[in-house]
Amino acid sequence: MDAESPPQHLPITTEEEGKVGIVAENAGSENRFADWAHKSLQSGAISKISMPKSNVDRIEGLHEWVHCPHTVRTPLLSVLRYAHTFQLTEIVDIPGSGVPPATTTTTLPRVLILLRHWLDVILRMHRSGYSLRGDFSADNFVIVNYNSTFPEVRLTGSICLSKYDEDIASMDYYFLASSVERFFGARGEVPHHIQEWLHLVARGVCGLEYAIRYHPGLMVPRQAFQWTMSLRRILEQTRHSNRRLYRRIMRWCSGAHQGLREHPAVNYEEFMIFIAEQDFPRLVAGFHLLMFKAGLVQRLRPETTMG
Repeated sequence: MDAESPPQHLPITTEEEGKVGIVAENAGSENRFADWAHKSLQSGAISKISMPKSNVDRIEGLHEWVHCPHTVRTPLLSVLRYAHTFQLTEIVDIPGSGVPPATTTTTLPRVLILLRHWLDVILRMHRSGYSLRGDFSADNFVIVNYNSTFPEVRLTGSICLSKYDEDIASMDYYFLASSVERFFGARGEVPHHIQEWLHLVARGVCGLEYAIRYHPGLMVPRQAFQWTMSLRRILEQTRHSNRRLYRRIMRWCSGAHQGLREHPAVNYEEFMIFIAEQDFPRLVAGFHLLMFKAGLVQRLRPETTMG
């Protein structure tokens, strides 16, 4: 491996020693890892990561959520620069809302993908056994392949990793929500369906990660409506097998689903989710959460369509 080749792992700064420490595959490669790390850190080309020395050997998978320019040679843009450069949302008219029609703001499909991958940074970090204790902001995220159909998000800058703990890890979700709000704030207000998603994100670590990752707020309008109606059909299957659950959820919905199915614009699936949000605020997000807690969301296997 020459001096310019990327090592298997990123260099880290240990809190105990205050200097660059390297995890090498074998002792013979240690000097070359050190040379590469020194050059990278001096040039500012790589993130500086601080963490306890005892956790140094637990950085497998780090490249999946931390940006390393030496292994990722693709177009790169900070999330805030992206927000200032590209359109994030669009205004749409709501059918049947009157004259002139009411309008709502929806998030563009490529931005929804970006948000899902932004959340993945936190989820992967936590699965790896680490937390940032909420010590980050929107400035610590960059978008890799920002001009492609499937952008990816990575951490960057000077960050301090701590051993995962539910209490401190919850702060990561709170500050992720704050970072996303700042992202949309560069262009205007946060869309309603994203606000509902962020409300759930900001709760922290409470066993809702699956519901957060596959939330209807991160779906395009047509998919979100189809998703809601599919969940409604699954709920209908519990009418006889679990009447108590069926009645509880239907009581919460207060007949809203029946109203949606009978709405004159029901065949315009790309608009029905907007109608639902206008006529029944929080219905879609609330119904999704109730169905998740009942163990019914997983039956639709959203991971197959929301990679």
